[in-house]
Amino acid sequence: MYIHQISVFIENKPGNIANFTNFLAEHKIDMRAFQIADSSDFGIIRIIVDDPFNTLTLLRDNDWYL
Repeated sequence: MYIHQISVFIENKPGNIANFTNFLAEHKIDMRAFQIADSSDFGIIRIIVDDPFNTLTLLRDNDWYL
């Protein structure tokens, strides 16, 4: 069994992590793992979800930077 990790680039601004996690919650996407690597300008959120292929499609369709 393979585990697929999704990486999302996000601007390092207050509220952006909340916006991202709220977006996932609104679309009934459950995260199994969540990790952030950040710098002064941006961060990379790495998540593992139950349905990575549908999650990728949803994120792309809603202009999240993968």
